[in-house]
Formats: sequence, C-alpha cells, structure tokens
Amino acid sequence: GGHGKIDECNLAKNGLVTETAVPENKDGFLITEIPFNDRASRTVFAKSAVGLKLKPGNASGGTDFERALELAHKSVTELENRANPDGYKFYRPVAILMSDGHSNANDQTIQKVQEVADVICIAFGMDANTSMLEKIATDGKAHRVSMGAGDLQKFLAKVGKTLSDSFQATRV
Repeated sequence: GGHGKIDECNLAKNGLVTETAVPENKDGFLITEIPFNDRASRTVFAKSAVGLKLKPGNASGGTDFERALELAHKSVTELENRANPDGYKFYRPVAILMSDGHSNANDQTIQKVQEVADVICIAFGMDANTSMLEKIATDGKAHRVSMGAGDLQKFLAKVGKTLSDSFQATRV
C-alpha cells in the first residue's frame, strides 16, 4: 500500500516482461501472473512475453503467501501437463515472489513449489518479512529492494536480463 509502492511494482513487472520479450529470445518466455493480497488469483496464464502488457495491480488487504504459492504450483503443473504436439522442451520454471508484507506458508506448500520451480524472493521495502521469504526462496536468499529511485524496476530488469542471457546461452 501507499507511498507509490504499487506504482513502482506495476512499472517494474512490465519492465521484466519487456526484458524477456527481446527478439533474441524468439518468443521463448511464457508468463503467468498471480497477484495476491489477502487472496490470490491468476490473471495471466502461460502467455508469451512478446507484446504482453500486464494490467496494473492494486494494493489492499493483507498478504497470503500460502494461496499464491499454491497457485504457482498449480500453474506450473498445468503447463507441464498441457498438450505439446510440437514437442517443445521447456526449461525449469522460475517463480518470482515479491512482497512488502508479513505472511506465512506451510513447509509442505513451500516444498511443492520448490520441487517444480526455482523460486526467487524479493523483499520490497525495509519492513518486508525477509525471514519467511528466505525460507521460500530456492537459494535461501531474500533480495531486499528499497523504495524509490526505480530500484525495483532496476532489479527486475536485471532479473529479466539474467533470464534472457541464460535462455540464449542454452538454446539449441
């Protein structure tokens, strides 16, 4: 809520999409978005990053990591089980969980998501619950990003560039 956090979040998430939609990636990234506050919902499922514009989110309510992680697991599983007549090889999914709040998730839900995706956690703002985010992150790190000066946009652009570089380096 407040202080422009949601505005920066909206700009940053679209910047990440733009970074993964570069022509060198040849339409190689599929994006799913699961905004969450006191509830979670999937607003985009497995859409190409090329030309994708995510709708602005809004800040309200509490924070429900549990439901967001359950939907992330469901989304990865649905994508893996979707018909693939062209025989595309999918790389290991990456889930990016970003929050400025405090919440919990049970160990079983965390483990289920970590089994199907690499989870990157971003603690947005100085008051974010880094200990829970560290537990959720595959690498055990919560990347703290401060408010202001476009720090979140810069961080997510760097994440997008890293994903793009990795994709381009391993493409056959």
